[in-house]
This record gives sequence, structure tokens and C-alpha cells, in this order.
Amino acid sequence: MNGATILLKSLEKHNVKTVFGIPGGVLLKLYDELKNSDIEHILTRHEQGAIHAADGYARVTGEVGVCIATSGPGAANLITGLGNALSDSTPIIALTGQVKSALLGKDAFQEINTVGLSQAVTKHNYIIKDAKEIPRIVDEAFLIATSGRPGPVLIDICADVYFQEVDERLLETSQIPDYILKKFSKPFVKDKKIDKVIKALNKAKKPLLLVGNGVNLSPGAPQSLLQLVNKLNLMATNTLHAKGVLDEDHPNSLRMLGMHGTFEANYAIQNCDLLINIGSRFDDRITCNVDHFLEKCEYIVHCDIDASEFSKNVQTDVAVQADANDFLQALLQNLDRIDQKDYTAWNKEVVSKRKGVNDKPNQHVHPILISKEINNHIDEKTIIVTDVGQHQMFAALYMYPRSNRQFVSSGGLGTMGYGLPAAVGSAFAKRDNNVILVTGDGSFQMTFQELALLKEYNLNVKVVIYDNNCLGMVRQWQELFYDENYAESLFTGNPDWKLLTASYGLDFVSISKEEDIDVFKKALDKKGPVVIEVKIDAMANVFPMVPSSESLTNIRGE
Repeated sequence: MNGATILLKSLEKHNVKTVFGIPGGVLLKLYDELKNSDIEHILTRHEQGAIHAADGYARVTGEVGVCIATSGPGAANLITGLGNALSDSTPIIALTGQVKSALLGKDAFQEINTVGLSQAVTKHNYIIKDAKEIPRIVDEAFLIATSGRPGPVLIDICADVYFQEVDERLLETSQIPDYILKKFSKPFVKDKKIDKVIKALNKAKKPLLLVGNGVNLSPGAPQSLLQLVNKLNLMATNTLHAKGVLDEDHPNSLRMLGMHGTFEANYAIQNCDLLINIGSRFDDRITCNVDHFLEKCEYIVHCDIDASEFSKNVQTDVAVQADANDFLQALLQNLDRIDQKDYTAWNKEVVSKRKGVNDKPNQHVHPILISKEINNHIDEKTIIVTDVGQHQMFAALYMYPRSNRQFVSSGGLGTMGYGLPAAVGSAFAKRDNNVILVTGDGSFQMTFQELALLKEYNLNVKVVIYDNNCLGMVRQWQELFYDENYAESLFTGNPDWKLLTASYGLDFVSISKEEDIDVFKKALDKKGPVVIEVKIDAMANVFPMVPSSESLTNIRGE
């Protein structure tokens, strides 16, 4: 069996059904062998589109996303997507082509040091010069990508490897070394740690759960979380990536906290006496000024699968290295040891801080109105995908997915251009589901070439473009903190979205005032791909907001 075939067989062994990529010279043998494989290859229009599509695919399925890029510029175009996946804990296998092994280090055509280039943005990476290594390395890569805190792994393969003949029995006989199996083995919940958490719960009068991406990623954890919340009547707030983990219409949900968090969530985090953080890394977008974070909290519990997160940003009293569901199950199994306290007064105190913001349009349509209308169209099979910016925060504040893995967004890296290819990947992963992409005219223009896939495969994706002729979040910060000096955040010359959409053969709708909302509703209800332009006021801001240098108590409503 040649190297190209054994690579494809190795991927099939791990149940890979769909890959996203673009061929190139050093990959021609691999692409030639695709005809004999059951793996579906989706030709994206840019390598960044390929890796973001693989990212979206992985986030909604819980499986590994796979992408392919050729050597040199193709591999280099994956770097942003690798960093995005690493930051947001998304399991991806990136396969890159490389020059022939005899040409390594000789500046051959399209040679680049892909392993060196990608080291900072991958969980691990490999270079393969011998086809006999393929089965073992692919097995290792899938183990590393999915174990512990998930993340991307890159495999760089020299062009001559695809032609080498190897024994096909390697697919069954290759073994992962014991030291790697041990390194990536699942940590166990320690009883002594649970004892401390129970003691803290029994002492607390104002407890709060902080729900992070770790709960979103852990099979069974959302159900366990709901049980714990209901059994103990605990209030819970969530991070951006944990949207949908606990139904945000649940009476104990305070929704998202942090820089653009709700009034009640930020009040709760600043006034609780016990915080139990499950699967959140205490990033700066939820803490803002970390020196004034959790000002009244007496005890902090942090559960995370990644031990490097403990006390990195916030000093904790109990650090529990564990899978989120294992931790939650350990608490549920010890309910008889946890006092059934009455938190009614505390819960009412927190909920009383809930309030709205001004959503009256100054011109065109207010983003809150659009966000709420999209929310009205969300059901159990709707996936919300966002780009990065104001529209992302409007979605986070006013759109409520019904389950985990139904809100797909670039969080840690904040990658503009992520939205459309991630929506494409989500649509391929869940072909019967509705996918609604919320994007801005700035983000959308970075990767809109992937519209071609919406037409080619008739993907059920609604692309909602918030058109305000500016980089909205940048402009908002300039208004609030830079004396309204809108340096390079306002622009003219947007494409005619109708003509652009028509050039890809897609349906198009435009709305510019509240009276058009029925047109918007019909477009969302239509089967198949539709591009929807929404004219919004360039000066519309997203609130609540806390300046990054201030305490969460200094929350602005407008």
C-alpha cells in the first residue's frame, strides 16, 4: 500500500468522513488516491476557509475536524486557524504537504519550515519522512487532539512519502508508545478535593457557578450541570463558549458575564461568597481588571482539565484537575453530604439587578431588534455562528441556543473572517440543521469567497450581514476611550451586496428599517442559503460594557 493510501486508511480508521482543503503540487498523489476513499473532500476557496470550516465542523459534532493544505503558502495560510483552534480548545488535524525529504532545507520551490512555523499555535506537530510512520503518528495525533484540553495537531508530510510502499498491516499493528498514553491519560477526581468543595458549599450563603467551555466540551456535562443547579437551587453564569450549556431561559441562569456581560451576572460574580468555576480559564474578557475581580468572594474553586490554568490569572483555594462531567458527577453522588440550603434571598437579590438597555433605533434597524428576531427562530436544531465584533456581542447577549455545541464563535483569538467558513463547516456537520451566521461588513469581507460552497452544496445557511460601514467594535472603543477619533475604523466602498450575492447565484434580501422585519422573518424561514443585508446605524453601540481596566462593578448601560 502506498503512503497516500495508508494515510487515507488511517483517517478512515478514526471515522473521518469529511475533510476541507485545497490541493497543490506536493499533494497530487494524495488527491489522486482520494478517488478510492469514502472520505468526502470539500474544496474551499482559501486555506483559511478550510481550517475554519474544520473548526466549525469539530465544534458542533464533538469530533475531530480535518483540513489539508499544500506546502509553503498553503501551510502558512493555516496559522491563524491553528491559533484560533488552540485558544478555543478545538480538536483539529491539519495535514500539510512538504517538499521531498531530500530537498528539505535547500529552499526548494514552496518550501517553508512548517513545523517551526506552527509550534506556537499547535498542541503538537510532526514531520513525516517515512510512510511506515503514518499509522502510528495519525493515531497519536488523534489521541493528542482529543485528550485533556482539546486542540490542533499538525502533520507535515514530505511529497515522496505518498509514493513509498509499506505493509498495510501497519494499520493494525502500529502502537502508541506508553509514555504518550500515560501523558494524555484522563485525570481522576480526587476525593479529598471533593471534600473541600462540599465543605465550602455547606459554609456558603451566596454561592455561584461559573460555567465555561469545559462543560460545553464534556459529554454528559450539560445534563449533570442541570441536575446540580436544580437540586441545590444554585445560580449560574456562563462564558461566551458555554452559551446553551444551561438553557439561558432557566430561572437560575444569569447568562453571560464579563466585559459585555449582563448586569445580574456581573453583580453576582462581584458579590458571591463562593465561586465554583467549571471549565473556564478566567480570561481577561470575563475578569476585566483582575485586581478587582471577585471582590467579596471568600472561597474559589476551579475545576479544569488543564492544570496549567490553575492560579494563572486568579488565585484559587481548591484546584480540581478533572473532566467537567466527572467533577459534576462527583458532586451529584455526594448530594447527601451537601446541606440543602435556602438561597431564595440571594437568588432574588441577584435577579433584581437584571435590566435592559436602550434599543431605540437612531437610524435604520437596531441590532437588538434583529438579534431578538433571530432568537425567535432558534429551535433545537438551530446553530448560531458569529464572526467577531459588535454583532458577536449582540448575538451573545440576545440569542439563546437551546443546547450545547449550538453557538460557534471565535473567542480567545477573536478572529475576524472566522464566521462564514465556520458556518460552512457547521452545515456540513449537521446537514439537516438550520445554520444562522451573524457577521459584520468588516469580518465578512475577509472570507466571503466561501459563499461559493453555499451555492455548490445548497447549504442551509442564512448569512446575516450587519452593514454599518465601519469596524463597529473598534469604532465604539474609539468613541468611548479615544475622544471620538475614528482613525481607520470608518469606511466607504462596501460591495453592492446584492450584486455580489447574485454573482454567486444566491438569494438576497435587504432591510433598512423596522417596517421591513416581516421580510427578514420570511428570509430566515426560507429553505436553503440566503444572504441578508441589515442596514444598521454606524453609531449604534453594544451594551452593557465594562472597560477592560475597570472593575465589573463599573458596568455601563449606554
